[in-house]
Amino acid sequence: MSHSRNPMPGILPLTVRLLALWLVLGCVPTWTFAYQSREFKTFFREGEELLEAGKHKEALEKFREAFRLENKAQRYRLEGAIFANYLPRYKIALAYEPIDIIEAESWIKKSEEALEEEVIRRQRREAAKYHADKDRILKAAEDQREKLNTRYTLQLQKAESLLSQRKFDQARQAYEALVQLDPNRPDGQVGLGKVDNARQTYLRSLALDAKTAIVDRKFDQAAGIISQIEAADASFAEIPDLKQRLSAGRKAIETAAAAAQAELERKRREAAEAELARIERERKQREAANQTAGNTGQTTASNQTNAADRDRDPNRVREQEVAKQRADLRKALLNTLKPYRRGDPEKALRELQAIRLEGTTESGSYHWLKSLYLLGKHRHSADPDEALLDLARTEMGEVRRLLPNFAPDPAIYPRYVMDFFESVQN
Repeated sequence: MSHSRNPMPGILPLTVRLLALWLVLGCVPTWTFAYQSREFKTFFREGEELLEAGKHKEALEKFREAFRLENKAQRYRLEGAIFANYLPRYKIALAYEPIDIIEAESWIKKSEEALEEEVIRRQRREAAKYHADKDRILKAAEDQREKLNTRYTLQLQKAESLLSQRKFDQARQAYEALVQLDPNRPDGQVGLGKVDNARQTYLRSLALDAKTAIVDRKFDQAAGIISQIEAADASFAEIPDLKQRLSAGRKAIETAAAAAQAELERKRREAAEAELARIERERKQREAANQTAGNTGQTTASNQTNAADRDRDPNRVREQEVAKQRADLRKALLNTLKPYRRGDPEKALRELQAIRLEGTTESGSYHWLKSLYLLGKHRHSADPDEALLDLARTEMGEVRRLLPNFAPDPAIYPRYVMDFFESVQN
């Protein structure tokens, strides 16, 4: 009795073991796929319900999650013999349509590239709807793109206009709006750089103009330029230096002007005093000449009158009184020059007219100073009164009458005084 033997011992058990291992390992992706299949169907069905209810943002979240789990278009069994078309990119495009038409356009094109319409190719109604939706989205996206392009162009023109007008802050805001309109176009970022460069160039140019004006002693012009710089950019680094230069320049001019004015007043004071002294000398010379002529023919005996008799002589007493009056008058006239030197001819005129000494109105010096003060008052007045010139002309006429040979020194008096004197003389 022969026994049949297995020609390949151990082969069958090994085959069985490999088959068992394959079945175990092969079931893992099958189970996973089955779980994912159920999950993406749930998200997809919920997304369609939300889309039908008009809740596009919520629907978009569901469709995106379904797409993450399964990105291939397909028909899946809903229940029994009922099937539904799963076109993930198409559904995402529909959800995006009222939210962002450009993004919806992107997804409808992806749907077209993925041939999602092939899933519903034989279903005329659904295929027609798919193509109608696709055409609508593409057309709406194109219209939106044209509107955005027009808006972008207008905004760019506005930004460039503001920049050309040197309205730098407004130009910057306009270019920032361009970046927000379309971050992918370079005009906005380039414009922001142009604003910064143009601002600095403009401010440096103004700063140079301000420095030039300060050097030329055009301080009001320099102050105006500095104000322009502050209006354009109050944080510009050169503003403190410009203000310091302006202040120093003004102070230097004021100091020099004060010194020059003091020197001029000193010279005028000395000249006026010398003029009064000259007039007084001429008067004394005339009186001495008249007295000499009057004394011709007097007897020798009268010349030998003793000193006590001369002191008791009424004429001698009168001469002394006249001399004292003249000295008092000269002192009073000189005192009126003080306010005139300080630049107040009106006060000098009041003090002059207040003099009540004997012989005042017969003094050529009195009438000369009065005409000088009247001219000064007219010249310093914000609203000059022409009547002052008539009064000054009258006073100079009195000077000519009392002192026919009087001629003011041009080195002492201002040009306008000399011109006026000459006009009266002529």
